[in-house]
Amino acid sequence: MKSKNKILLLNVIFLVLYAKSFGQVVSKTNYKSISNEEQLILIPDTATAIKIAETIWLPLYGKDIYKEIPFRAKLINDSIWKVRSTNKYRTGGEYIIKINKKTCFVYYVNREK
Repeated sequence: MKSKNKILLLNVIFLVLYAKSFGQVVSKTNYKSISNEEQLILIPDTATAIKIAETIWLPLYGKDIYKEIPFRAKLINDSIWKVRSTNKYRTGGEYIIKINKKTCFVYYVNREK
C-alpha cells in the first residue's frame, strides 16, 4: 500500500474512533455554538498528542514502539504537533508523526533511521 493511502486510511480510522468518543462527550454536555473568533482545538496539549500518536503507531509498528519511550511532542507554528520517539538508535529508527491540532489530520507518519 502506498504511503499516501496508509495516511488516508489512518485518518479515516482515527476520525471514526474520535467521532465515536467525541459524540459520547457532546451528548453529556450542553451544546454551544462556536463563533468565527473561537476555534475548536481537538489536540490541546502534549499529552493528548502523544496518546493519539501511540494509537496510530501501535497497529503500524506493534508493541516495539514502547521500547522508544518516553515520547516527545512539540507544537510547530502553533498548528502542527510533531511527536517523536526518544531513543532513535535502540530499535533501528525514530518514530515520527505530524498531526494538525485543530483537525486531527495526520500529515506524516514514519519510522526514520
